[in-house]
Amino acid sequence: MPLPNADTVARNLRDLLSKPVTAKPGPALPVASAAYAAVYADDAGAPQAVGLADLPFSAHVGAALAMIPAAIATECVQRKKLEDSLRENFDEIVNILAGVVNVATGKHLKLVAVVAPGAAAPEAQAIMKKPAARVDFDVNVQGYGAGKLSFLST
Repeated sequence: MPLPNADTVARNLRDLLSKPVTAKPGPALPVASAAYAAVYADDAGAPQAVGLADLPFSAHVGAALAMIPAAIATECVQRKKLEDSLRENFDEIVNILAGVVNVATGKHLKLVAVVAPGAAAPEAQAIMKKPAARVDFDVNVQGYGAGKLSFLST
């Protein structure tokens, strides 16, 4: 299943955050290094794609969405835990990114869960273990920082 490219991811995040954002292909984000797995399912509820994000990406976009100072995001990364408000904002971002996945895949997928990768449903675990397609990005939100975002699909 086709997945979004770096330009599409950067453009959508830039529009959403109202900040300059760059995204470029990067090395694979190991599942074990991901802080969150966003699970996208079809209309029947079957997982078809997973978005993986590391903690820096999650914190930086979560802060940028609500114009929370970058220092708060940096503190969360250092503590290795997102504040509730940043987590809610991150959840909203990966929900909106379902549209990017929909356009790329040609399927109607919706966000059904945002969890630690190990807590994802078995079908989502299978996608993470052996994806049919995968794209990995290094994403930088100007004034906030960089992190990793990946999309994997059936």
